[in-house]
Amino acid sequence: MNPSRRDNLKKFLSPRHIVYIGGDAIRPGLKYAQQIGFVGSLWAVNPRETEIEGVKCYPDIASLPEAPDATFIAVNANKTIEVVEALAKRGAAGAVCHAAGFSEVGAEGALLENRLAEAAGDMAIIGPNCTGAVNFFDRASMTRGNYGEVSPDRGIAMIAQSGTVALNFIASDRGLKIGYSVNVGNQSVTSMADLVDVMLDDERVSAIGIYIEGLKDVASFEKAILRALKQAIPVVVLKAGTSDKGAAAASSHTGAMISPNDVFEAFLDRFGIVRTSSLSEFIETLKLFSSIEKLPGGKLAVMTFSGADSSISADVAEKNGVELPNLSDRQSASVRERLSAYTAPANPLDMGLTLWGNKDQQTACYQAMLSEVFDCGMLISNHPFGLHQIEVRHWDTAIEALIEAKNRTGKPFVYASNLPEGLPAAPRARLMEGGIPALQGLEDAFAAFAHAVRYRERRETVLERESIWNNRMLPSSTEGESTTVVDEWKGKQWLRSIGVNVPEGMLVDLSDLPTALASVKFPVVLKAVGETLTHKTELSAVRLHLSSSEEVIAAAQDMFARVPTNPTQFIVEEMVSGVVAELIVGLKRDPQFGVVLMLGSGGVLTELLEDTVQLILPVEPDEIRVALQSTKAFKLLSGYRGKPAGDLEAAVQAIANIAAAAQNNPIVALDVNPLMVRSVGNGAFAVDCVLEISS
Repeated sequence: MNPSRRDNLKKFLSPRHIVYIGGDAIRPGLKYAQQIGFVGSLWAVNPRETEIEGVKCYPDIASLPEAPDATFIAVNANKTIEVVEALAKRGAAGAVCHAAGFSEVGAEGALLENRLAEAAGDMAIIGPNCTGAVNFFDRASMTRGNYGEVSPDRGIAMIAQSGTVALNFIASDRGLKIGYSVNVGNQSVTSMADLVDVMLDDERVSAIGIYIEGLKDVASFEKAILRALKQAIPVVVLKAGTSDKGAAAASSHTGAMISPNDVFEAFLDRFGIVRTSSLSEFIETLKLFSSIEKLPGGKLAVMTFSGADSSISADVAEKNGVELPNLSDRQSASVRERLSAYTAPANPLDMGLTLWGNKDQQTACYQAMLSEVFDCGMLISNHPFGLHQIEVRHWDTAIEALIEAKNRTGKPFVYASNLPEGLPAAPRARLMEGGIPALQGLEDAFAAFAHAVRYRERRETVLERESIWNNRMLPSSTEGESTTVVDEWKGKQWLRSIGVNVPEGMLVDLSDLPTALASVKFPVVLKAVGETLTHKTELSAVRLHLSSSEEVIAAAQDMFARVPTNPTQFIVEEMVSGVVAELIVGLKRDPQFGVVLMLGSGGVLTELLEDTVQLILPVEPDEIRVALQSTKAFKLLSGYRGKPAGDLEAAVQAIANIAAAAQNNPIVALDVNPLMVRSVGNGAFAVDCVLEISS
């Protein structure tokens, strides 16, 4: 985004004047713009009307009192282009293009969209095919209808590729404070990255939420996200349109096992972006980020008034990877003083009804729980809703005690209802006023807490490593590119050249086998060689544990007869013994996000376990080590059931060498399966390899 367009986008989002262009379609928008309380100039353009919804109409754009900062255009696709041309000529800053009929409908629409982008010049265009934007902070609406009348002092910026989703966020009964809401549509001119970048200029923005279906400019998005990290503004994403595991096609296991969804997940993790899995989790996570005064550490103290809530909480915490440490001896003694004789101090803590309705005792108990060990406290309780015969003052007492404990301890506290509807607006508002996030739904509350802890940790890691943004290898154009799958022998020689161990062996013609085998130490492995022989086991093109020259020659002759390509070249190599674990290591060049590294359980378990993790390059050895620790294979590497531990450092170094080499080589895909890891001190060996390169 050039500086002029960036300035125009800022003007558009915080306009001094707004103009609506169109007929009856602009009536709801004009009505809402007045209802929300916009204090700037509001105009309309319609050659047949003198006023619409009480707003003066001008016959054309040239007649407007001055060039508008913001425009909402509600005419058809072809007419939209004419309007944008006229606005650009007048010097307008930005516009919402509401009309559909552009790139979302096919090739002809895409041509129209290109014309729209050209017509815009340096204008900031939102859309086309969108519902518009609202700045709730400043009560400025550039949208088609009514989105409510909230006006927070501080809140989140919501960017969505769906107008319906954007409205659902605003209209939800969750107490989510939204400062900006922008439906981006087709992003013909202004991208999500542009919006993130400009919204970060506004100190009122506490977090950014993005409902995303696809990215258009990864490089710009990365820069905006890194800026958000530096400013400690969390970015939370809900991704739609995930695809099947086996969607990608390539000649290696890697290509088949790294789906676009996996790559997107790796990209988000690489840059400290929080990914949520549902609309409600998305909202509650944003609510936590935008309302907590400081991000919590990972040690959580859970308090309830019910044994069931305590049990369920423990289960949900474990599911989300939330740490619930035990109390220290001193804490236990302090907590015990405030409980009944039959209630034991624990985490989660079931306080029962002994403290129910007693603010002072509850406050003291909350304080005791947070006196040591824990970074954050969470009280779980539903607040009665719709049962008018129930007196709610005791529930209100629990909230007041929690606020008091938070003020006394200086530690963060969270309130969570176990059902989404279990926290009405009034108690929710009181909690938020007291600096306590009011989360709705137990599953989403624990997921949100886990996201907050992970974000804090990941942010620190990302900011420590400038290599992430200095050495990023985004893909170049693949136009006219052809690729070649090299045979296993050539692939292994390349691995050897970058410092990866491969078994000792030789490449031999079928006719030369009798002579070549004279100096071989048995047992050996025999493999047929050919560029199309990428899955040798399925093709019966590999034999193991051959213990004599006669067995090798017989196996080679059998392969020549049975393997479809009638191979005449073979690899004869030593058997790797003393193997502790088998890993898969793969690379894949993604057209959007660059080179992706995959690693996990390999060998015959690859497809069975689907135990893999993906990393966006570049990576450093400690990141590889952490990634391996997240796989099931790590149990074997650690020494499983009395067996020796694997040479983890050798495996990490081999993977790091592969990842580093991918930065400077035209690799399309690489599949090392398995990388056999021997016991500590005995190394790791790539015993099979499929390499696809750009040629």
